[in-house]
Amino acid sequence: MHLHATHLFRSIELFAQPPIRMCCRRRAIDDFDLPPPCLRPAAEEFLFFYTCWLLLATCALWPSARAAGPLGRSDRPEAYFNGSSYIRLSRPISLKQLVGLSFRTCVGGELFSQRFEGYTLRVSALFEQVVVQWARPNQPQREVGLEKETLDNHWHWVALRYRPNPPSLLLEVDKDTQVISNVTWNPELLSPGALESGGAVLVVGGVFSGCILEGPQLEFHAVGSQTLNVQFGHCPLTTDDCIDRKDVLRIPPKDHCYNEPCMRHGTCISRHDRYECLCTARYRGNNCEVDAGDPCASAPCQNGARCVEDVRGDYTCDCPRNYHGTYCELEVSLDPLCVAGPCINNGSCTVPPDADTYVCDCPPGYMGRNCETDVDECAAAAGACLNGGKCVDAVNNFTCDCSGTGYTGARCEINVNECEEDRNICGHGYCYDTYGSFVCACQPGYTGERCHNMSACASGPCGAGGACVEEAGGAGFRCVCARGWAPPLCTAPLPPPPPPSSPAPAHPSCLDIVCPPRSHCLPNQMVVTGVIAKQVTCVCDVGYYGAPGPSPNCTTLESACEVGVCQNGATCTLAPDHFNCTCAPGYKGAYCELSAGKALSDLKAAERCAAGPCLHAKTCQDLAVGFRCECEPGWGGPRCDTALPPGAGPEPCARCANGGMCRDSGECECRGGWAGPTCELAADCRAAVAACPPHHECVELTGAWRCAPAAPDSACASSPCHNGTCLALENGLFRCQCPPGSNGE
Repeated sequence: MHLHATHLFRSIELFAQPPIRMCCRRRAIDDFDLPPPCLRPAAEEFLFFYTCWLLLATCALWPSARAAGPLGRSDRPEAYFNGSSYIRLSRPISLKQLVGLSFRTCVGGELFSQRFEGYTLRVSALFEQVVVQWARPNQPQREVGLEKETLDNHWHWVALRYRPNPPSLLLEVDKDTQVISNVTWNPELLSPGALESGGAVLVVGGVFSGCILEGPQLEFHAVGSQTLNVQFGHCPLTTDDCIDRKDVLRIPPKDHCYNEPCMRHGTCISRHDRYECLCTARYRGNNCEVDAGDPCASAPCQNGARCVEDVRGDYTCDCPRNYHGTYCELEVSLDPLCVAGPCINNGSCTVPPDADTYVCDCPPGYMGRNCETDVDECAAAAGACLNGGKCVDAVNNFTCDCSGTGYTGARCEINVNECEEDRNICGHGYCYDTYGSFVCACQPGYTGERCHNMSACASGPCGAGGACVEEAGGAGFRCVCARGWAPPLCTAPLPPPPPPSSPAPAHPSCLDIVCPPRSHCLPNQMVVTGVIAKQVTCVCDVGYYGAPGPSPNCTTLESACEVGVCQNGATCTLAPDHFNCTCAPGYKGAYCELSAGKALSDLKAAERCAAGPCLHAKTCQDLAVGFRCECEPGWGGPRCDTALPPGAGPEPCARCANGGMCRDSGECECRGGWAGPTCELAADCRAAVAACPPHHECVELTGAWRCAPAAPDSACASSPCHNGTCLALENGLFRCQCPPGSNGE
């Protein structure tokens, strides 16, 4: 293990510049407080050097940066800003890690900004949108917004979130997201450079009126921050709707009942400028200070009920049978109409004098002729449950179901701090509470919603021109550079190729040859035109397809069948990554451009459409050599002379191997790179049975596919395919052709 560690440090020494080496070594030991290698077990030693490697990538990418990601929650996470307040933080943010906060306002303004010598980045909450603005020296300001109403006096979450694959930066508002930068659109935000330097000025709440709750990289720690006119503590805004786009401060009312002036002999009610005492039956006076004696002495209970005094000086009446009410003043009617008990839910039945029907006196919470209807208190108390809580009806009451809202309390009015309830909820990261939820800001090297997944790509080690590919289960990474970007980290464009000292002399055979677009002259290639053999021909450039010849019609893969690259009546079949020419009898070659089984001296001029070779065809098209028939529905074959059954066509079948297609004739139509009666033979490098060597790619050269050294600007230059063959695509990316037994991207 120590030997591997030595090699790793040696690679660090070779890779990094001296300031970077010192940065990585110092940060790996000091910041993480790890013991020397000799005192650590193997698992800890692996973690130590894995951390060093991640720090190396970070230092190499941002040698001047001081932004080191989230710090964790402070002891004063919430604050009110009055429009002239601000908090200046000493640590600049890094856009390669999550940065965000929560806010609540009716007015809005600038939530946070970072500036350094002409570089600026601002995030603002405006009317019906949240906007990100940025600028660089001598360049106009740019901005991207996400339409969403946030000036509504409710809590909202806003963040900038980096995604490594593919590299992109997202604006996040609550659960909505908007891409604001990727490799092809606003790429400067993926490599912010000086904006993240140690001297950058980071300000929270400048020109903002409302409340802000801290978040990742925007923590309100007292150490390392400067404040002006900031009121820390619970948000003092009322919960009322916004009026005229003005924040309304809540002035806490004075509690006149704080000292219990009613002497616990009554109920104290605090008014605006005074208090009132609602005394129990035994006491009198403004403060319930006068003891009036036994409240049962006046015999308040009727019909022989028993009066019982409680400890506070109140009383209750214990009613005899057939009586009820507060004072047992109501008698259960013995009228025949009430004997049957028509009043349900403890309703009281009476028959008024001279009446021929009964009347039900319903208890609170019920209504109806027989007290059969439960009153829906939720309908009468619309909006009683807050923050998405569900109102549940009860008898003469309601309760609020706060499940899944992130709130608790009788009306779901109390925010649940998930970070306090479960200190390990974010795994290898920091937990930040938000109103109704929480977010996890992962430590470098980890990713996932709860920071449980090891990921060397999480910190964005690859530059704006690369895609990060994880290796060894997330313990390592490599960068696959797009065309035009320099490996190994794809942080800078490739330098332009030096101009040639003198143009390469053309081959004598090519001096009088003018090839059409997307093709070039290649000497010493035997090509037959009519009955004449020439020693020179034009072949298509890499990425284009067409039969070699004096004037090839070179086209892209997508258009190959449409323009007729398959010659002499051949049938063209297009697949996502290749096309295949099924030759008519008597022809062969990748494009069916060669006559099969005849000597050069026996070749005759190719048949043309004028001879009427197509029997049941819509059109006949003359090609450079031969013809092509477009058959009518229900007919097939090179000359459209074969009747097809309904739905007939090439289909995959077990007899044809390696993805080959079965044809009506019984033959197998093979995919590109395969040959043989049952497509069992690997014909070229596209079959990927024997992968091309590292730093090589499979390309079409002189009409055949073979392995060749990858060009410096090719997407295959960095050997992105582990076990397979790399095929460079026209859009600058690549595709891996996997051999049997291997899969993956």
